[in-house]
Amino acid sequence: MNRFSKTLLITVVTALTGCVSAPTETASSGISGAIPAAASMGASSLGLPTAGASSGLVNVLVQQLGITPQQATGGAGSIFSLAKQVMSPNSFGQVSQSVPGMSQLLSAAPALNSSGSGAGGLLGSAAGMLGSGNSLGNMATLASSFQNLGLGSGMVSKFIPVILQYVQTQGGAGTMGLLQGALMP
Repeated sequence: MNRFSKTLLITVVTALTGCVSAPTETASSGISGAIPAAASMGASSLGLPTAGASSGLVNVLVQQLGITPQQATGGAGSIFSLAKQVMSPNSFGQVSQSVPGMSQLLSAAPALNSSGSGAGGLLGSAAGMLGSGNSLGNMATLASSFQNLGLGSGMVSKFIPVILQYVQTQGGAGTMGLLQGALMP
């Protein structure tokens, strides 16, 4: 995906999810947006545990984002549910192995609704119009799921970098790249 497309994608997702901050240019990578920048940060810069640390992903999300454990579990589960839908079974299996408690995360996720019905309302409708497999549709679907958890739709853009960094710390850069490719094709 070229630089213009990434900037456009982030701008549209930002508008759909209600974030008020615009994408920023990262000096080190030349890529617009917070997600690639955060994915390239070291674990210590995000306050994430290093490999082998006892703190799990839910604890990291609670600590970093100031949310409840239930919101952290459901939000992470929503992101991983979406990834599972778009990834091959082998690729998702590799990601799953790097995240202890994956089955609990997946079971805690609200149903991903891209049809426009249910609590997602307008965001669910937007996701349905954009279509599944489309990164904008995927982000709108996640925003709808996050609203069902009592989280603002803008929280999706805060969860993803933390989850990507956690997966990189636990499973390596290749595994993180698989997940990042599924979430932002």
